[in-house]
Amino acid sequence: MIFTSKVNEILDPGYGVRYERHTKRIINTDGTFNVIRKGVGFSSRNIYQDLIKMSWVKFLTINILIIFTLNALFALLYIWIGLDQIEGVAVGTGFYHDFTQAFFFSFQTFTTLGYGRISPTGDLANLVSAIEAMIGFMSFALITGLLYGRFSKPNISLEYSSKMLIAPYRGGKGLMFRIANKRHSVLVNVKANVTLTLTLEEDNTTVRKYYQLKLERDGIQVFPISWTIVHPIDKDSPFNDIEMVNISGSDLEIMIQIQVFDETFGQIVHSRYSYLSEDIEYGAKFLKSYRTEESGEIILDVRDLHKYEKVNL
Repeated sequence: MIFTSKVNEILDPGYGVRYERHTKRIINTDGTFNVIRKGVGFSSRNIYQDLIKMSWVKFLTINILIIFTLNALFALLYIWIGLDQIEGVAVGTGFYHDFTQAFFFSFQTFTTLGYGRISPTGDLANLVSAIEAMIGFMSFALITGLLYGRFSKPNISLEYSSKMLIAPYRGGKGLMFRIANKRHSVLVNVKANVTLTLTLEEDNTTVRKYYQLKLERDGIQVFPISWTIVHPIDKDSPFNDIEMVNISGSDLEIMIQIQVFDETFGQIVHSRYSYLSEDIEYGAKFLKSYRTEESGEIILDVRDLHKYEKVNL
């Protein structure tokens, strides 16, 4: 692809310009950057950040596995000490029975629940149960802090249209996509930043070029329904150098960054997304994503955000 435009070129927005070979997309569809960091060393802060950012399923699975593993280890320790030092346990009926009895006693101690039927009697068993109760207190304190951090962490959940469209726009053409808020929170002062990036060969070196795409409007004051973000393809658009009908498969990425003030958190939050060349549909326009009921209420169906129809350009 021949590309010579210098209009709105950005020298380097922070992603780097030199690459040894073709790379994957810069921004994944979940908003994360496609970068793997190595050589940073161990830090407990990294563990905390990973536990805060990971999915709920992974977070709960890890916590459950840690709790069960700790109790299993303590159960084995009680068996090694001797279950004769724990009152209320029937000893000598097999390892499985002994392990389950010790495991359930460990859980009662770990959670400080203590039903009272089983209790330590020997000095060593009392010492181990005291240490386990202390570890249980600290473990649940850490889990409680992580739960609070996950619930209180400011974040935003936006739905992006599955496709970018090249559609008719004011007698010409426009590159456009849609976003909508998937939550019931109130979002205000929304700002959008859209950057085109593609790799080119210069002096036998692969370099990445960046171009700021001028938008019809780069911000709105309130965001109760969907917002169609439009880049007019005019004489100043970098897309003038691109054959839009045949861009599928080209090394092109359009990076989206949304900044918005969320009244629920009382903070500015961000969302990121990107489209590749195969995500761009030439000659199409979006269908309406919301409707007005006879009662006057506006109904926004987020699933309709992705609907479009083919048109002639």
